[in-house]
Amino acid sequence: MIRLIQDCEIRDLFNRGTQEGLSRYWYFRSYGSPYYTFQHDDSISWEEEDAYIEGFLHSSGLLIDRGKFDSAFPYFGMDEWTSIIGFVSDDDKAESIAKYIKANEMSPELITKQYPDIKLCAFYWIAEWWEAFGESEVLQAILNPELKYVETASSHWISESCDKDEYVANCKLLDEIIGQQSTN
Repeated sequence: MIRLIQDCEIRDLFNRGTQEGLSRYWYFRSYGSPYYTFQHDDSISWEEEDAYIEGFLHSSGLLIDRGKFDSAFPYFGMDEWTSIIGFVSDDDKAESIAKYIKANEMSPELITKQYPDIKLCAFYWIAEWWEAFGESEVLQAILNPELKYVETASSHWISESCDKDEYVANCKLLDEIIGQQSTN
């Protein structure tokens, strides 16, 4: 399910220290590859920046390692096609899942169909708002609680007042309706 969240820098999108964020591997892409930004000053060298990045990456560099999300997200950079996809998986399957995500990153429904047990959540920046895919409770835990949920003409089920509690209730109701339709 897609939820729309106000426009913000990717570094402001997430809530630090959440179990939901730290329990996942994260596939991150911007500008066609992962893009990290540091406030450059004379106290840190390029080599130290590279070593810091390598410290939170999984073995191939395609993924942010499980448990290291808080170390990575303050340095995410973004452009008009930024995506960050988190999933729960066994370590031995993470790389193959990441390769599948890389080939299908803009299709979270396809990813969850291929890997139904990975507990996927995905965030996409679409010029002026964020779209998020995943279970309401997981998204609420990961997202910065100060963000507002935006109204768009194409999203009739989001509260015009951007009230978080009403929005969450609407999402749960819609999740139930979709669940009932899929079992029929």
